[in-house]
Amino acid sequence: MAPSTIPYAIVVEDDPIIMMETSYILEDAGFRVYESFDGDEAVVNRPGSAGGLGL
Repeated sequence: MAPSTIPYAIVVEDDPIIMMETSYILEDAGFRVYESFDGDEAVVNRPGSAGGLGL
């Protein structure tokens, strides 16, 4: 599957163990996973982001 067609998920979680386990499950299901510790970080670092929110 081409990188642009692989589904992605953003995991936002402040507990590192829960984030790691959730990310592992999603990766195992075929998702590309982006991790963030809070909502602000998730918005700034989301895929396709240039540092702002695009709707």
